[in-house]
Amino acid sequence: MKSTNTIVDKLKTYEWDYFVTLTYKRKVCDGEIQKMMNRFTQHPHITGWVWVREFTSLLYPHLHLLLKLSDMKKYHRVKYYLEEMGDVHFVKYDKTQEGVSYTLKTYGSHNDLWDMKQPPLSINQKLKLRYYEYNNR
Repeated sequence: MKSTNTIVDKLKTYEWDYFVTLTYKRKVCDGEIQKMMNRFTQHPHITGWVWVREFTSLLYPHLHLLLKLSDMKKYHRVKYYLEEMGDVHFVKYDKTQEGVSYTLKTYGSHNDLWDMKQPPLSINQKLKLRYYEYNNR
């Protein structure tokens, strides 16, 4: 398994749209969380995500998510979907903050539950990658 620092550094290279906190109003088992998040990540406006489960002081599940959307104007549809699962705090992602590190702070622990899919690269990132790969053959 890759180290958390390696994954954090890699995920920081992507352009995320939102940092989200989802707190369930009741205790929810891991299987139910996994099913809900599998359905959520199939939403047509979500193109990339990272989510990690941790627990509140009351031992209720609590998720941190990073999201990349295909259309920023449709974020309210994604937010509404999450609000049906619990209390949601939806904030525009700020790369100067430590949102990736904070989201992954419990990643790799013995009781972690998580999933991630990197968003597609922007055209600028694709060109940089091609340039790098071409010059390092």
